[in-house]
Amino acid sequence: MLLLDIARPGMSLACWRKESDFVLSKDDASYRSLLVKMVERILLDTDGDHILASPYLHAFQSGWPELRAQLFLARYGQAHPWMARAAHEILAPARLAAQQEALEFPTVSLAS
Repeated sequence: MLLLDIARPGMSLACWRKESDFVLSKDDASYRSLLVKMVERILLDTDGDHILASPYLHAFQSGWPELRAQLFLARYGQAHPWMARAAHEILAPARLAAQQEALEFPTVSLAS
């Protein structure tokens, strides 16, 4: 998500790639390259040379952590349809169960 944080509308992709490489400098070079390519291909809206001022980027950068995670998963899910299916069939029921469990209140009896 750090790579989306450094992206700015109008920024050249060459400049973004260079900054991305710098912020990931502690990681393996092949991993950095793969990650930068994936973020560019899946998460950034570009015209081929520059980052566009997209509603996705604006919402992501101005959102709170849960919104950012949901936006990331939605965009990633569009690029990888099997992810959306897995989230729907595996994660959604588990999340719903956890939410219902957290909302249940113990029954209190006032009778002695």
